[in-house]
Amino acid sequence: MLTPVALYAGHDAGFHDASDDDKREVLAALQSSFAAALGRRYTLVARPGPRTLAVRVTLTGFEKNTPVLATLTKLLPLGLIRNTIKSANNEQGTLSGSLSYAVEVYDASTDRLLRAFVARRYPNAMNVAATLRTLDAARSAARDGGLALLDELR
Repeated sequence: MLTPVALYAGHDAGFHDASDDDKREVLAALQSSFAAALGRRYTLVARPGPRTLAVRVTLTGFEKNTPVLATLTKLLPLGLIRNTIKSANNEQGTLSGSLSYAVEVYDASTDRLLRAFVARRYPNAMNVAATLRTLDAARSAARDGGLALLDELR
């Protein structure tokens, strides 16, 4: 059971200059990405029941790509070298965005917390497609986060 993704509203939330529309778009990307990933291995249900996990995801922040420049840093020689090194070291790409979220997994019938973690994800530093629009990195990270959750639940 995947509950609707929540938006963290604490004073330390990392939304910087994001508009409400941007937040809604990233929330929707997280919801659909996590539902699609979980649906690969589990039957998603709407109500708690026996042998049911409840997954609660909270969006805690995201960084936007710097339009045009994030893409150019992956194509022009100096940026290409720098981002190739970042990619090899699994680091965030130059001027590329990221996504931060928290996940809580509960036994749905008892509401007992089974696992919780906080994650910050970003696309590979050489992923040009994740830099074309301001929220592409957050969308890409949401897809990766859903798949990573499957690994966590093994």
